[in-house]
Amino acid sequence: MKKLFLFVLAIAACEFCGYASTVGSRPDSLKISRKYWFEGPLEYGDFTQKKSADGTMDLVCSFDYERRVGKADNTNLDMPFVSAYMKRDDSWFDPDYMTKERLALAQIVFDYAEVCNRRAQDELLYGDYEYAEDVVDDYLSKASDFYDKIDRATDGARDTLALRFYADSVRNLLDNTKLPDLYKMSKVSGRSSSFCGYAGYQYEGYQDYLGRSLSGFNGVGFGAYFESGRFVLFGDCFIGAGKAVEQIPSFDIYKNDKLEAMSFSVSAGLSLGKGTGGRFTPFFGLGRGVLAIKETEDQVGGFRTQWGVNVILVPSRNVYISGGSYWGITETIIQARVFVARTSFENADPCTSINFSLCIGYGMGSAKARRK
Repeated sequence: MKKLFLFVLAIAACEFCGYASTVGSRPDSLKISRKYWFEGPLEYGDFTQKKSADGTMDLVCSFDYERRVGKADNTNLDMPFVSAYMKRDDSWFDPDYMTKERLALAQIVFDYAEVCNRRAQDELLYGDYEYAEDVVDDYLSKASDFYDKIDRATDGARDTLALRFYADSVRNLLDNTKLPDLYKMSKVSGRSSSFCGYAGYQYEGYQDYLGRSLSGFNGVGFGAYFESGRFVLFGDCFIGAGKAVEQIPSFDIYKNDKLEAMSFSVSAGLSLGKGTGGRFTPFFGLGRGVLAIKETEDQVGGFRTQWGVNVILVPSRNVYISGGSYWGITETIIQARVFVARTSFENADPCTSINFSLCIGYGMGSAKARRK
């Protein structure tokens, strides 16, 4: 639900005694005509309310706070967003005092409201806070305090040199206070930790120690990995079925016997790339492999070592920003793996298998928020 946090910069004056200011909040009318800062400089025509009090001018500005989703490449950014605007229907100008100096003073106040807006936006993205409303309210107070200062310093817009000085100063603040770049924000990839589960197709082709093909197994591979920085820990299982293409005397397996294979392993590796579009990870692991004859249920197992490369592609990801120094990340992944395993079967000759898997998965994690 959209929330509006209002601040009122009320400029009241008479011809002889200058300006006075009040700061408070006003309820929104049913129809509010807004002029956002990025739409351009203030004009006399932006003050559409009829004069409703003593004085020369009344400028009413507001911050509009909401959550927005922006997209950059494969990343959806769900983040807090603040916009500065003036309320045309609540702002007025005495037609007898429409001078460029008074309009310039109003513009300086409006520009500084945008500076505060950008600083609030930056803190909402990268700061460590509990309530977004407190951040916005804090910058609203800073904006109103600035008005009191500039009102006194320019003698109610009469001192043109001071007016020009503050106009240049605030413009420099604007130039040095940039709004966040969605594209750069989407590239955050310095994970503190993440966890992903995956499942898909896997093939394992067994060979004996002489390099002769023994059997090929098609089946299901599934598992999960945990990332911390560049370190990756994998846990994997495989269940598949195949047929013996040669007699395997040491296993009491004959040609065309229907076979089943199962394995589980734990592997570790270091990611060579931490890009948001994908990652490449060489790994080494240990586990256990089992071969069984389907008809007789006889089986043999043994210690297994494996090494290979794991490639992860990330077609879509979501970054959720809700305060604190870490951003929540979810990813949909496509994982391809090529690896070699050697199994030292008990009371049988060792075998080597050349393996391939293709899986899809879903992961969750967090990333350190970094200003790009």
